[in-house]
Amino acid sequence: MTQTEAKVETELVEKSENENGNTPAVLHTETEVEPTMEEKIVHQVEFYFGDANLPHDRFIKLESANHDGWFPADLLLKFNKLTNITSSLPEEERLKKILEALQGSVLIEVFEDNTKIRRNPEMPLPEGNAETKSVYLKGFNKTETKLQLIDHFKKYEGMDKVIMRYYKEKLLLPPERKPETEANKEDGEETKPKITTDKIVWVKKFKGSIFIVFKTEEQAKAALADITTYGGHPLMKLMQTDYVATKKKEYAARVELRNSRKRKSDGNSDESPSKKGKDGSADEEEQEEEPLKGVLVKLSEIPDDKGITREIIRECWYTATGDKDKYEVAFIDFQRGDKEGVLRLSNENAAKEALTLDSLKEGTLSLKDGASVKVATFSDEAEEKAYGIKMQKDRQNFKKRGGGGGGGRGRGRGRGRGRGRDRGGRGRGGRRY
Repeated sequence: MTQTEAKVETELVEKSENENGNTPAVLHTETEVEPTMEEKIVHQVEFYFGDANLPHDRFIKLESANHDGWFPADLLLKFNKLTNITSSLPEEERLKKILEALQGSVLIEVFEDNTKIRRNPEMPLPEGNAETKSVYLKGFNKTETKLQLIDHFKKYEGMDKVIMRYYKEKLLLPPERKPETEANKEDGEETKPKITTDKIVWVKKFKGSIFIVFKTEEQAKAALADITTYGGHPLMKLMQTDYVATKKKEYAARVELRNSRKRKSDGNSDESPSKKGKDGSADEEEQEEEPLKGVLVKLSEIPDDKGITREIIRECWYTATGDKDKYEVAFIDFQRGDKEGVLRLSNENAAKEALTLDSLKEGTLSLKDGASVKVATFSDEAEEKAYGIKMQKDRQNFKKRGGGGGGGRGRGRGRGRGRGRDRGGRGRGGRRY
């Protein structure tokens, strides 16, 4: 291949959306040529049965084990990506097209009666785990595209795949007003247009971190040593094995913290004499858990005309901090329309650390549509502790009510519809903690 030809060659990666949440396939094509349907099919199926995906794909492995190592061909239509690729064809012709395309694959073997497929037994999976050949990078702009990332990292020897990491954001679409028609009129009188309920949709968004898979572990380590920045911004970098080990430790620590709190809470509800004080009440030490320090963020100057919700605040907080685990939000003390609120984090001293980040050090958290909110830590440790104890007691009262299933004595009309912070839940479910 000439240097000119090498320049126009690039890799297009498509995200797999099967029920197992598998990662994208790599399509090798030319920048100015749209891949044919056959090429897209081959590359997508080769990804499913490829080195990076197959070892972790329980669906394919289970079905293959149940059919003597062959994967039933008709199950290919259960993969959303293949269905999308062949969507221009009549349904009865899609499987036939997929199997015809796979006849040209070196990796995939099609059984003679076109009823099943498998990975070519002459091309077994390499020994070892794909994680040992992958690097984890974090710190990318959320607007980066797959092609931009591949174009940047393809200079590293042995670079095989770039896998973008995504999360799903819940969006609440406003209710629709159906236009008035003759059917809306009764006895000659006009009726108001009907309004449908809110609609929830989930939108996939880039997390700002990726995995890059290399052909060998040595190539992965060499690239990791050389990679430092992207677009002038420093990158956090780890071998994928180290990243996974770190996340397992963090998860275990969070589980242990939750369990220890639960044990203390269960102990407080024990009415045995050994756990009561001289006056017959539970010991104060066991009754109240010491609140974590440095976990509260005060929110102020919240615009009331932008439809700001807890979900929006939470999403924008994660966007600003860039680390969902370190700056995890435990809950947000805020109701729509309030001018102020408090955001509580899960990890001790996370609030103070977060407000030193470049995106927050000016004391402003950017929201949607140009809106923003002021953020700050509590200036006085005693004030923070008092507020923490208050929120802790609110949660205890919430649990005593059985999860807030009635709402208490709210200010609004009807049962449980009040918005008072201490006097009842929010709507039917009460305040969520």
